[in-house]
Amino acid sequence: FQKIIAKYLLVNFCSKTTWQTTFEMMGKFGSKMGGLYTASIFVQLLSLLDSYNNADKSKPLPALNHIGLFAYGSGSTATLFHAKIHHERRHEINLGFKLAIRENVTFDVLSTICKAHAEGVADMTLPRIKGRFY
Repeated sequence: FQKIIAKYLLVNFCSKTTWQTTFEMMGKFGSKMGGLYTASIFVQLLSLLDSYNNADKSKPLPALNHIGLFAYGSGSTATLFHAKIHHERRHEINLGFKLAIRENVTFDVLSTICKAHAEGVADMTLPRIKGRFY
């Protein structure tokens, strides 16, 4: 389905170069996070905005003032909406930084935590430390 949408956009609205550049910007964070499902549209939006704002301004960038977002539901619903980008309201979320400093949790640790929760022993959790992400 994504290929059909991409082809439609290429033919009717933008050049192949613009589409490829924008598409690459959108995939930056999602490729580091794995299966996202519902969150994927928001992670891709963050990726696009972060990549655009941190891009080398000496190279030509596609205009980023309006974007279309398509959220595919589980087959029962889908939403297509339009958003206007307000560059002056930019906030620093630093998702890239948070992804880069994550600590890996081994399968054994995760299994122990899941087993403890299943048995009702809620004290076996990963420590919550400000600035630490798993």
